[in-house]
Amino acid sequence: MAKSEPIARTADVSFRVRRTTTEYTFVGVPVNGEVMIEQPDGTGRLDVKKMTQLAIEMARAADTKWYEEDRRIEIHPIQTPRPTT
Repeated sequence: MAKSEPIARTADVSFRVRRTTTEYTFVGVPVNGEVMIEQPDGTGRLDVKKMTQLAIEMARAADTKWYEEDRRIEIHPIQTPRPTT
């Protein structure tokens, strides 16, 4: 009987890799009394904190069109074992 060839064994090293996609959109925040701060002299000024909060709320709308700005693939800084499932 002929001697059989040994079975080749291979090994690998698993890496946890992370893909991060950054997107952007534009929203138009209306300038109205809701985003104004009344001044002691009767004038108003924009409340930037309220405006940015409103912009974030508007961007959460389901029909917001987002555009890809950047996509990065990198080794994840925290390496963990591969899930068993």
